Amino acid sequence: MGGDEDHPRFRRCICHPLRYQCAAMLWKRAVEMNHTLMDTVLACPNLPSLPAVAVHVLELTQDPNVKLTEIASTIQHDQALASKILRTVNSSYYGLRKGCGTISHALILLGLNPVKTLALGFGLVGTLKKGITDPFDHVSYWRRGLYTAVSAQCLASTVRCGEPEEAFLAGLLQDVGMVALYSALGDRYIEIMAQTQGDHRKLARAERDALDLTHPEVGAQLCEHWRLPASLVTPIRYHERPETATEEPIDIVRCVGIGNLIADVLTTDDPAPVFKKIYERCEAWFTLSPTESDEILSRAAEGTRELSRLFDISTGPYPDIENILDQANQALIGLSLSASQQADALSEQNAELQEQVNTDALTGAANRGKFNSEIVEAFQRARAGEKVAVIFIDADHFKSVNDTHGHLVGDAVLVELSKRLIEHFTDTGLVCRYGGEEFAVILPDVDRITAAKLAESAREKIASNPIDLSHVPDAPETVKITVSMGVSAMGPDTAAFFTDHTQLVNAADRAVYAAKQSGRNCVRIFKPKLKAAA
Repeated sequence: MGGDEDHPRFRRCICHPLRYQCAAMLWKRAVEMNHTLMDTVLACPNLPSLPAVAVHVLELTQDPNVKLTEIASTIQHDQALASKILRTVNSSYYGLRKGCGTISHALILLGLNPVKTLALGFGLVGTLKKGITDPFDHVSYWRRGLYTAVSAQCLASTVRCGEPEEAFLAGLLQDVGMVALYSALGDRYIEIMAQTQGDHRKLARAERDALDLTHPEVGAQLCEHWRLPASLVTPIRYHERPETATEEPIDIVRCVGIGNLIADVLTTDDPAPVFKKIYERCEAWFTLSPTESDEILSRAAEGTRELSRLFDISTGPYPDIENILDQANQALIGLSLSASQQADALSEQNAELQEQVNTDALTGAANRGKFNSEIVEAFQRARAGEKVAVIFIDADHFKSVNDTHGHLVGDAVLVELSKRLIEHFTDTGLVCRYGGEEFAVILPDVDRITAAKLAESAREKIASNPIDLSHVPDAPETVKITVSMGVSAMGPDTAAFFTDHTQLVNAADRAVYAAKQSGRNCVRIFKPKLKAAA
């Protein structure tokens, strides 16, 4: 559980200053209720308890100097437990080449952790089975726990993280908090479970709403009460939300989290949607391919069938693995298609954003920033032997249009002027709004004479066709507009004159100023004085 200020009930109140005191009181009461309920659950006389042999085994295995013979002797004192362990060790699940007749031999062949896990597992399953009675859905409980346990063990073994046996036991005990809540609350907890309509993913939220605590929290507290190691407590606490885990062993937490998803796949009627999350998490957390993930799923399904028999746990009908893996392939195809579609959509969004960044919002022409970047590149190409021309365009007496008819008409004029310039230069250059009523055109690989001809034909079209304003409220039907244009150009014969792109831009600006001085509605061309430059 996080700090007080992280609780949603507290956040809803603290956002209003006048409610702060009320929020603090409510939160204090909620914390007290939470602690009281947790204490009530842990003090419930019907609560499952850790078997004595399991307690003793745990104590022994925490001693680094313990002798295997001492552990074997402790387990052998419980003949039923020893028999179950040996039957499991000799099963196809472990696949030993030779049979194993004693617990001491099992410890030598398998090591301490697998035998300890089996001792704890059998002891806890026996205890919990006594505590789970109707109307609690014990089949779904054990099916989910055992599928998660075997899946987590297979995954931990494959990626070689932590102890696979700890992943198994954490998965098997992940929902022990449900048993504790049922033992303490009885029918009230059954009603909370019924609200989820069988969807386990909704259970923690329903618990939080009704009880202000969840079964992962209760399960972790119970395991701490049993003095189980943190390597088991932490995965139980975070098994519903492994991505939020901040405590070690995070890799085991993630194995149990993915094991949960595999359990969903193996127990649901429509597993395809879950495959995407399995593949994503296996890739992100353990760099496993979909094929490797499918292999873990197959091993988990086969292993669970074997262990459910050995643990004498009913896990319902055995899933059709072939059909499930076929759905996995379909999900993988869908995932690839979805990723491709997402990439295309992202590329399209990036293109749209880039266009917005480079486009003038009013006129649709390229903006000043785009002009600045493009003129630098065009100038560099011209320095390497190509040609480039620049045309500056200024709308004549534009201020009087705004003053007489208003800025709405002025904007409409600029939009239409931009449209005409873009249509005219669409095959030859880039039209940019330079600022206010000024436009500029960059013409790559165009010489001075061609640029002047293009400018003159554009000027004539604009001057001879009044702009239609019938769509603009309170505006005249048309308005006549003319433009003054200035042309500068750079080619092999003038490359020595222009040493910087700003000189080329300034030359076009000087030419348009000359056009204005000549009476406007005309084109003027900047001609370098090459001898002076030399």
